Amino acid sequence: MEVLVVDDGSQPSLDRYLTGFRDPRLVYRAIDHRGPPHALRAGVAMARGRFVTILDHDDRLTPGSLRTRLERIQAERHGLVYGNIEWISAEGRILGRRIFPAVKTVARLIRAGLLSPVGPVKHSAILMDRKVVLDQGNYDPTLASEYDLDLILKIARAAGFCRVPDFVVQYRIHAGNYSASPDFRLRQIRCRWRLIDRFLSGWGRRTAAKAFTAVILLLKAFWLLLSYRRPRALLNRPGRVPAEKTDETRTK
Repeated sequence: MEVLVVDDGSQPSLDRYLTGFRDPRLVYRAIDHRGPPHALRAGVAMARGRFVTILDHDDRLTPGSLRTRLERIQAERHGLVYGNIEWISAEGRILGRRIFPAVKTVARLIRAGLLSPVGPVKHSAILMDRKVVLDQGNYDPTLASEYDLDLILKIARAAGFCRVPDFVVQYRIHAGNYSASPDFRLRQIRCRWRLIDRFLSGWGRRTAAKAFTAVILLLKAFWLLLSYRRPRALLNRPGRVPAEKTDETRTK
């Protein structure tokens, strides 16, 4: 196991906080600020192991998260595995839980990824085969947003995917979330349209998908302008986690 810290131009840089760690498994690299997809590309290129997972600086893994996903992806031999997430407050209190569906086919994953207001997979809840990531071109640095969804769909289409029923990451919700900004949503719409052109066929189908996603994402932006908390309809309450059904995996 190794922990790769990619510092995308922080001021001050993170090295002042990491100098006290004397562990060879911790690898730190500072790069010029160019945005998240460039930092993610650098991290994947730095990695020496076969499997990679992503953790944003304000989130945290649950106990056993890496082992659970690693065992599943090795058993299934797919390109990626994903799990469920918990939403937590800035202080770490659980606000809700999101149980993602066991999607059966790549076609359904693509439709859900492009058209759902929440999406069937969370970026920080996946574990990826690094070789497949590199074979598929790594993260697309030309995408200001949706670079994570683009890579997830490329990996799933090329090498399949599977799911674990566990909660594997805690996603922190706070007023500083960039995803709550109108600028992010406008960029997201433009980039989502690019993905629709990449993954959906047919002019009419793509046009309808673009109109639908624009409305959904604008409504989401409006909600987040009023409150940075996610709509409760999109969350499973902490005390009401439904029992898991048998897990299903994608068949090629």
